Amino acid sequence: MKLIASVFNKVVKSFEGLLGNITTIDSTGFSLNYHSFYYDMRLNDFGRKVRKKCVKATIIVNDKSQIVVSFSVHFGKIHDSKELRETLENMDREIIAKFRLIIGDKGYDSEENHVIAKDTVF
Repeated sequence: MKLIASVFNKVVKSFEGLLGNITTIDSTGFSLNYHSFYYDMRLNDFGRKVRKKCVKATIIVNDKSQIVVSFSVHFGKIHDSKELRETLENMDREIIAKFRLIIGDKGYDSEENHVIAKDTVF
């Protein structure tokens, strides 16, 4: 992942002149398997637990240019508030220095994330 982040950062730096000072973070999950609702109900009837596998992708997008400036990917369920540190760590320090504001939904609202944002961005 570090190699991919390194290459990605070089690409982002090539767009450095287009970047504004406001960024937005958000994430989404993707299911790795598909079961119909009725299949899941039948499994439950036989006492089997249905395991749902998923991948969670988090991205930080620059608001002015709409360029993705950082990302992280996790297998399994993880809360949004746990994603901010790693996603910022994947970003180049020179790019982070341009930002003055990180906007995220309430899933990213935690005291730890407030400290991370203040230490990293300001």
